[in-house]
Amino acid sequence: MESKAMLDDVLQTVKGMVTNYAYALNEASSEFIYQEFFNEFETLSKLAKELYNFAYNLGWVSLTEASNKDIKTELTREKNVLANI
Repeated sequence: MESKAMLDDVLQTVKGMVTNYAYALNEASSEFIYQEFFNEFETLSKLAKELYNFAYNLGWVSLTEASNKDIKTELTREKNVLANI
């Protein structure tokens, strides 16, 4: 497996773990467990950002600026979704 694919796999795994910890924080049954989960959540969030920055610096991912029109379109779409809940 090439380096880019491996880094992407690790990044996607870490991002998935961050998501799962976010759910776990809401379901923590005690303050102690909440703090343990929160510490892991913070660590993994920082790791995900570092991995993304590493890939960005290698030129393996890029960012594009969204236009105002695209932002307004997405905002309208999300508002419609929320209105239909």
